[in-house]
Amino acid sequence: MLLDNSQHINVKDVLVRAGLDVRSIDKPSSGYASSIFYCNIGGKYFYVSLLNEERYTVLSLLLQRLGENSFIPIASIEDRGYDKQSENYYLIQTPIAGVSLNRISLRDSLLREAGEILRKIHSLSLKGYGRLVCSVGEDLRGKFDTWADFIREQIPLETINYLSEHGILSVGQSEVIRKTREEVCEMPLVSGSLLHNDYHRGHIYSDDNGISGIIDWEAAIVGVAEYDLAMSAHFLGSDFPKLLKGYGSDVNSEHIQKYELLIAAHKMVWAHSRHPSKSETKRSILNAALSRIV
Repeated sequence: MLLDNSQHINVKDVLVRAGLDVRSIDKPSSGYASSIFYCNIGGKYFYVSLLNEERYTVLSLLLQRLGENSFIPIASIEDRGYDKQSENYYLIQTPIAGVSLNRISLRDSLLREAGEILRKIHSLSLKGYGRLVCSVGEDLRGKFDTWADFIREQIPLETINYLSEHGILSVGQSEVIRKTREEVCEMPLVSGSLLHNDYHRGHIYSDDNGISGIIDWEAAIVGVAEYDLAMSAHFLGSDFPKLLKGYGSDVNSEHIQKYELLIAAHKMVWAHSRHPSKSETKRSILNAALSRIV
């Protein structure tokens, strides 16, 4: 995603007011949900996140918890602070060695290793479901008491109706998505796991030794492993089975397909409502996900 000028200025101004020598600002990931910046500060590169107080507290605690687990490679926190003028907090992280997987010719072994790491991420249990929140003196938890509450907020009926109202899908096809949504909401409740929720090539780094780190944890949620796997399947396409081989086969493939459909519908509406002429790829992904359900 290209940064607009206001984002560039905001990030740079905050860091300059902190007394830092900012020489350039870029994005390490092209994902529209990504809010992490890649900054040259004094001749060295760092990841920088600008956050409100709530998200700063959550991300700081999450990174601390992840840092306690050596089997999940992340970028360590180098510095942090508060900018009174913009009322933003900033986190500065040491960059991960190597390059993201979207910049190299992928080897099957890297995708399998990425799957193994995703499995380890899912081994971390948290209370609640959905977007990470925390109260003073309490541990991280999901915002909702049930997984169904998160799904209904993430995929509201308005999203499904949009698809037929704008001629993207027929009324019958939209009804399949609505029924899938309700089937997911009626699934037996399981304990929540930490989900990266944006686990794609741009956020997975590798060097000569294999996977070197995972970045951009700001979209992380508490939820069901199959949902996170479906998110990766959405991004990886035909490469997903290689990641799944590393993750392990003891997952519910039918549930993954249902979540794939809901995720594809959500992302189709997001893309079409903002850039209708550039949403054809999302439409193809949605139709493919629909064909696996019907």
